[in-house]
Amino acid sequence: MVRYTGPAPACARGEGPATLTRHGTGFALAPTDGSVVIDGTVAPDGTLSGTLALRPAKLPGGKAPTPQAITVSGHADAVSATVAYTAPGCSATLTLARVHPSLL
Repeated sequence: MVRYTGPAPACARGEGPATLTRHGTGFALAPTDGSVVIDGTVAPDGTLSGTLALRPAKLPGGKAPTPQAITVSGHADAVSATVAYTAPGCSATLTLARVHPSLL
């Protein structure tokens, strides 16, 4: 498992850093280190791709809302991860540094 962390997207709701955890052929991105987590896949070359479908509340009169999603794509290597983050009303590029485990 490899961890990367860095500043959260300025337009994302919540506080805390963004954290990406890479595990085998998958990853999990917590854009504000909170309860929202986007899962995805990692290709052999380090390319990342993932989506989290959002379930907006029903509109007045019981009308179905337009489906929305948070999408991430990018690349991770031994030093850092660069991630394009897109959510409704928010688009940002994250640069996350690899966190090396402490032996203390």
